[in-house]
Amino acid sequence: MLLPKPLLIAVVVTLVLFLTVIGVGFRKDGAQIVHATSWDRVKAYQYGKTPGLKRAEELGLTRSFHIKVPVPETDLFLSLYEVWYNQEHVYFFYSFERTEGSFGKHLKDREAPVLSFQATLPGNTENAPDQESYSLNWPPWEGAQHQGKYHQRSAISPFLEKDRKALVSRIKEIVLRQVSVRWGEHTYPVPELRLPMNVDMNSEQIVKVSLNHSHSILERRIHYERLDLGTSMNHLYFRFLTVGDSETLLGVSGRVLTDGGEERRFYGEYGPETDGGGRLSAAFPPFDSHPAGVSIILETVRLMDRNNRLQFQLNAREFKDYIRKQDDTYDQEKHSKLAALENTHVYLKGLYYDQRGIHFTIVYEEKKWPKKPFIRLLAHTPNSPSQASNDERLPMLVTAVNERGEPGRFGQRGSGGRTFGMFVDRTFIDSSEHMDITIGNLVKEIVGEWKVHTAVPGP
Repeated sequence: MLLPKPLLIAVVVTLVLFLTVIGVGFRKDGAQIVHATSWDRVKAYQYGKTPGLKRAEELGLTRSFHIKVPVPETDLFLSLYEVWYNQEHVYFFYSFERTEGSFGKHLKDREAPVLSFQATLPGNTENAPDQESYSLNWPPWEGAQHQGKYHQRSAISPFLEKDRKALVSRIKEIVLRQVSVRWGEHTYPVPELRLPMNVDMNSEQIVKVSLNHSHSILERRIHYERLDLGTSMNHLYFRFLTVGDSETLLGVSGRVLTDGGEERRFYGEYGPETDGGGRLSAAFPPFDSHPAGVSIILETVRLMDRNNRLQFQLNAREFKDYIRKQDDTYDQEKHSKLAALENTHVYLKGLYYDQRGIHFTIVYEEKKWPKKPFIRLLAHTPNSPSQASNDERLPMLVTAVNERGEPGRFGQRGSGGRTFGMFVDRTFIDSSEHMDITIGNLVKEIVGEWKVHTAVPGP
């Protein structure tokens, strides 16, 4: 989406990829290639990229293969050696090697060979459509190099039944077709591959831990009911009680630490239709070892508040006068204070005029934060009434009314950092003298640290 100049805003999303490495024996270059001095180092890299793989191997949930095929018209060989089929993803571990020369400069310049394929079940294409491979958190230009081989991983989604509601429970074989390797500017087809699996999805081990623990969170309350530790995914089940009827829970986040030193982050996202007080869950990746105990640390709670709103007025005449005289765009810096809510100063940062209409930018500036826990407003992408039938339950709901009481229309919108903005459509501006803008259902965030520790029974 093309954002206007004032909303170039900090929509610079920095994705920091953390690489967990055990011991010595690694060297990383600018292309995120790990040069491993032993096979154990390759496995450590795989475990860091694939939470739960280590335990899955120990439980016999992975399948090993010795498939080595040449890539036509190249000096490459593709070797597929391990598959982990679980309820969240199906992981394929493989390597490339060359018969002439090395990868050297290719890897450094992010020109690693890239494997892609379509996966299906034999003779069952109607019930299980092809699944396309994807990379998840392991892009093609990252990998582990060991003894001339470049190790990589791809994934697909697990197969669904015809009704698209339940997973296929028994997987006897997976067929990889439309297999290809892209290297540089060329793509090379590879023959179809068949992988005997014999996987029973009903055999996953899940340890259920009763919690029955509550925290008071600035007059709200969270009650933990149960923690399910699985080999595909972990789930934390809880109930959340808000203050009155004006609040709706939108999300939670935090960490789970094991006594063995593993850490996983959990995120729960809930829609405006969330039933107040109903049972909710937050998922997080599996552990590499079954823990004797875990600590659950809740860090943030996101809420929509129907009692919190912002209001300001836009002058349509100024816009029309400018557009009549100018063909260019126009930035108007304002920094007008709109409100002080939830430890946050709110400003109308500026207006941007072009042929699409008026774009307004709102910025949140923090007061000096008190000690945790504290509450603050949280920037969120605005919504408009035309986007849903149940409008009043949308977070950051923006409405516009002109001097005749006619409702306005909106265009592009976005958010980033502590800023958000939206276009008021020009057709509405052209028929108005002024427009009263209301932003309701503001989103706020409670920040703190609420911790509970529990023992975990054996599997």
